[in-house]
Amino acid sequence: MSERSEFYIAIQGVLKSWTALQLAVSHGLGGQHSAEKAQWFVGVIETYFAENDSLEDFEVEEFISQIMNEEFDTVLEDNSPYAIAKEICQLYGLWSRNNLEELRNKIKAMPQVNLAECVYQGDDEDEPMAVSNEEETMASLNLATDEVETQNQNNGAACSSRRQVQDEDGWTTIVTRSKSKKKSGG
Repeated sequence: MSERSEFYIAIQGVLKSWTALQLAVSHGLGGQHSAEKAQWFVGVIETYFAENDSLEDFEVEEFISQIMNEEFDTVLEDNSPYAIAKEICQLYGLWSRNNLEELRNKIKAMPQVNLAECVYQGDDEDEPMAVSNEEETMASLNLATDEVETQNQNNGAACSSRRQVQDEDGWTTIVTRSKSKKKSGG
């Protein structure tokens, strides 16, 4: 496979549209070279497909989750790794069937993450929270993604509230809030 195959470009587009990965990169969860690691991630996924026949969505999800855990110290309990895996598998299908026009159209239609649109929703008590510059990184870990399908439909318009749980080994897990939210008409 060439370094910049159309499938590589498609994977790159999917990963750039994944808010969870972009948050991990922006907060340096992959170390000081998080951005380079995110680019490496694209090539690793492409190689994974090249070296394995007939991959299923769940296999790709496990692979992606493992990389997020090992390389970005991030464990996601939402279903975004599955949604990302499913999308990449669909794009691989287009690429492998040489349906390049449809693949290019899907790449062009991919949203870009705007982390500035992610808004901290507050604790369960919905009280405002003052965050110092030192605490900003930790507080922003409470921001995670809506499901990728929702993000793609809304073009990344908002992020839902999540909370972080740190275990005794220092690993941080982002979990979804269980409280339901009501929308008012407007």
